[in-house]
Amino acid sequence: MDKVKDCTPVDNDENYIVTMFNGTITRVNLKTKIIHRGVSYTIPTCTCGFWCSSFVPCKCIARALNARGLEVLSVNHVHPYHLVQLHPLWDNALKNCKRANYDDFGNSIQGKCNI
Repeated sequence: MDKVKDCTPVDNDENYIVTMFNGTITRVNLKTKIIHRGVSYTIPTCTCGFWCSSFVPCKCIARALNARGLEVLSVNHVHPYHLVQLHPLWDNALKNCKRANYDDFGNSIQGKCNI
């Protein structure tokens, strides 16, 4: 697995060019707007194969977030595809466990499990 060599901001603080030690160059956008199940989200995205195939934050995104001074391990940087709170049975699971919903999510994603 290759390591990140350089992370350079481009045009503004939202876009970065990330260079690996093996010469691979990727582009990170920290404020990409996406639509998932009819709700708009702003998440970081990358052009690397890992992110494009998994929608999981990669080392390029982590490096760009770090360079910008943002928290890397934040739910706000996770693609909504991976948020269990959006699963149609999430509310039933909470009721069965007698648990309250998490309070660290914005209202924009709670209760938006329309399929």
